[in-house]
Amino acid sequence: MNFRSLVRRRTARTVGLVLAAILSLGTVFGFGPSAYAGTTTDIVNLTLDNVGKKACSTNSLGGLYYGSSCTGDGGKPEFWCADFAKWVWAHEGVDNTSDLTAAAHSFYTYGREYDTFSTTSPSVGDAAVFSTSSATGFSDIHHVALVVKVSGSTVEVVSGDWGGTGSGSDFAGSSHVVHNSAFSSSPGHKDVMGMYLVGFVSPVGTARSRQTIGDFDADGHTDLALYRPNSQTGSTWWVKSSRTGAALNGGTEFGGASDIPAAGDYDGDGYSDLALYRRDCSNGSSWWVKSSHTGATLNGGTKFGGCTDIPAPGDYNGDGRTDLALYRPNSQTGSTWWVKASGTGEVLNGGTEFGGASDIPAPGDYDGDGRADLALFRRDCSNGSSWWVKSSRTGALINGGTKFGGCTDIPAPGDYDGKGSADLALYRRDCTAGSSWWVKSSETGAAINGGTKFGGCADIPVTRS
Repeated sequence: MNFRSLVRRRTARTVGLVLAAILSLGTVFGFGPSAYAGTTTDIVNLTLDNVGKKACSTNSLGGLYYGSSCTGDGGKPEFWCADFAKWVWAHEGVDNTSDLTAAAHSFYTYGREYDTFSTTSPSVGDAAVFSTSSATGFSDIHHVALVVKVSGSTVEVVSGDWGGTGSGSDFAGSSHVVHNSAFSSSPGHKDVMGMYLVGFVSPVGTARSRQTIGDFDADGHTDLALYRPNSQTGSTWWVKSSRTGAALNGGTEFGGASDIPAAGDYDGDGYSDLALYRRDCSNGSSWWVKSSHTGATLNGGTKFGGCTDIPAPGDYNGDGRTDLALYRPNSQTGSTWWVKASGTGEVLNGGTEFGGASDIPAPGDYDGDGRADLALFRRDCSNGSSWWVKSSRTGALINGGTKFGGCTDIPAPGDYDGKGSADLALYRRDCTAGSSWWVKSSETGAAINGGTKFGGCADIPVTRS
């Protein structure tokens, strides 16, 4: 690849020509404010929708080019890897994209300014930055690409301005948006990209994925959802939209009376799936998953877990899919967390100690970084029940004992307000007056739901057991 030419350097919403007609000229060219707040899944989809296009192409949204990609060099194409990445982020509602320029180095500066630069733990939607000199050649960052897949220790990126011929505007005019092959996510890697990977910059103000646990209609909000065990006629699923109140599921049969619900988006299609953890002390406990969108079987009995483990599903690696996860209570040596990637089978967590033997796991993405955190609901009938959260990415304590809930309430965390982070939520069983839902924003502390009646006194909220 010609390095000298680089010196300056998810399904996306189908808007098409209608959007181009109603947006201002600045937005059409890429950097005006987005009309909606996207997610990192949307970033991936919009990125992939433009693979194969050139600096002067009509972009996938029907607009002209990618910012100044076609005209920035005195009316001719400029080196446009940063133009493309900025265009994608801006159209998916990422905050502060006005700080970005046509120079790839501006992404590194953005990451430092907003504290989102990291050399570890990449997530889809991140910007990967590359240097022509070394892994620590921060002043020589001349390429940026968007992460579209994370798999174990490898990533895949999509680059704007890749594979051109000649130099200067000739290179920029002949290059394309290219989906690069997978490569190591360790800083300093050079093989595939031909440059040194420096690190990753996460977008600010964008929800990490639309795989929100308990989101059965893919609107970005966790719904009120219940599993109703019944050994006589079959156990059923009942779901009510938390945003509109509409019934989304009125009794689909799936599961046994002793199964534990473990809902999540296991296939990454944006819809929470019907999922069960089936305890078996003789043959090994297993996971069973059925797509809520198509009805297809996604998992037909993967063995993972013991017969006293508690399912704690969530997206722990930020790949947009719910992982198989367990909380193993142990009053002697300490309770532990065990996580296995649903996409690859890779062990993501092999026994982190966090929690007591009577705590209830309540995982969720509490800090909005796109990864489920280790979280607990600690019942206390004397002093008030509390929430404890530890970042699965950094190990930092995110919540150190917020009081919210009674000693018989069941935690049911999720993103009920659609703002990208998990809220503190409870299901309060009441056989007399009707069971109710109580939700408190983890971001502001404001009440989101103050007692909506939905469910029976033997029902189980599907985002928690």
